[in-house]
Amino acid sequence: MKYLSVCLLFYSLNICHAAPEIKVDGKQTIDFGTFPANKKQTTVFVLKNTGDKDLQIINIRKTCGCSATRLSQKLIPPGKSATLEADIKAQSIAGPFSKNLYVESNAGNLRFLRLTLSGKSVPLIKVFPKEFLYMGTLTPGKSQTFSFKLETSQENVKLQLLPAEANFPSQVFLKKAKAKEFLLTITASPKMFKKLLNCEIEIAVSSPEGWEPVKIKLMGQTAAQTNNK
Repeated sequence: MKYLSVCLLFYSLNICHAAPEIKVDGKQTIDFGTFPANKKQTTVFVLKNTGDKDLQIINIRKTCGCSATRLSQKLIPPGKSATLEADIKAQSIAGPFSKNLYVESNAGNLRFLRLTLSGKSVPLIKVFPKEFLYMGTLTPGKSQTFSFKLETSQENVKLQLLPAEANFPSQVFLKKAKAKEFLLTITASPKMFKKLLNCEIEIAVSSPEGWEPVKIKLMGQTAAQTNNK
């Protein structure tokens, strides 16, 4: 009778402690190093169920729109594995980065498993002061010029200025200033009073191939008309 009670207790403890457990086969942090921003970076994490019940992957939470994931299967039996493919999208991020992915599951040991993608994405062109500029309040009949500096990470870059889309009279010029520097100038000459101003400039990359156009946007307004007596 005593032997039977011990067996039942042992069986009961096993039932109570049965649970799925999650583990990564390999590194939880992947460093892509330094790479051109127009090249997609991909890695694969192997998620293993080291428990004794089915592991259910509930969700993959991303902390940045620059990443994308693909999971091979959501239900992982005991002792089995699934693969999680993770990308850093092309031209989605610039400079040093460290982005986390969180694998949410029913694992008894860890409900949220953190995975990290890091590296340094090098864009072809950096725009100074930045890609968006608020021009402030302009006076109709008076011209005002705004300048941008475009620095390239490579030499022999060829750019093509496309027609600007603006709701006010403007002149846009692009010229090469140095081996790795271009100068963009926009002269705004609004004529109407009390008007919202909008200008979108697109610069295509002729060489090297495989880069998306650079987009620069300007916004502002004109002053209200005053009656001088």
